[in-house]
Amino acid sequence: MALSTQDAEIRRTEPQHQGLRLKRAERERLDHEREVALFDLANAQRKAKGEPPHADLAAWRKEQDALSGEPEDAGDAALPVKPKIDLAHDPLLKETSNILGDYVGLLTKRREKLAGNATGS
Repeated sequence: MALSTQDAEIRRTEPQHQGLRLKRAERERLDHEREVALFDLANAQRKAKGEPPHADLAAWRKEQDALSGEPEDAGDAALPVKPKIDLAHDPLLKETSNILGDYVGLLTKRREKLAGNATGS
């Protein structure tokens, strides 16, 4: 079972984890509890594979950072650089503009039809 699936299972089975907590301390406590639960699941998974379990949370975090390819505490430094997009030749932007244009045209026809029905009655 992958960790993301395990994370989803933890969130599903514990209703108190659903919804956003307004108190920062409570959110941090719940995040820590979830992280400890994932750590325990990862160690159980490693034991089942015959691998040695992680010694502590720090070692587990370090492995998770290595697997993800980016450190958790990297902040803005880990954000990818957005590629320059040529807006004049972007096919998604062109298709979006066509869809919006069609939608506006349909709305205009509908309003004209409704206005014609209202004055004709």
